[in-house]
Amino acid sequence: MLLAIDPGRDKCGIAVMTGDATVLFQEIVATEKIELYLLELLNRYKIEEVVLGNGTFSEEVARKIEKNYDLPLMLIKEAYTTLAAEERYRQVNYSGIKRFFLSFIKWKPSFPVDDYAAVILGERYLKDKGL
Repeated sequence: MLLAIDPGRDKCGIAVMTGDATVLFQEIVATEKIELYLLELLNRYKIEEVVLGNGTFSEEVARKIEKNYDLPLMLIKEAYTTLAAEERYRQVNYSGIKRFFLSFIKWKPSFPVDDYAAVILGERYLKDKGL
């Protein structure tokens, strides 16, 4: 099982995924509470590796993970994950003509999509890994 994290200064997107990219859980968590939240996820899921986007605040989040947990940690490029996350949000939450219209006008959600960005990071990692 894979834990994907989209790190940020104030908040982190988190996704727990299987090896076939099935999303079991996704959430946005305050960065200051990431350590305790990860402990809860490790108790709930059999996480075998962690994927962390290499963007804003990634070094600090990586240090917290390495300090507290003995899990393989992979840093991956975070380029364009926000755009992909916004598109994924539209795909999941809208259908038909409304989805088409929203993508045509380049509509963006007025709230964070960091959890969707974590899913994108996890999918990229699994694809690169050949799974």
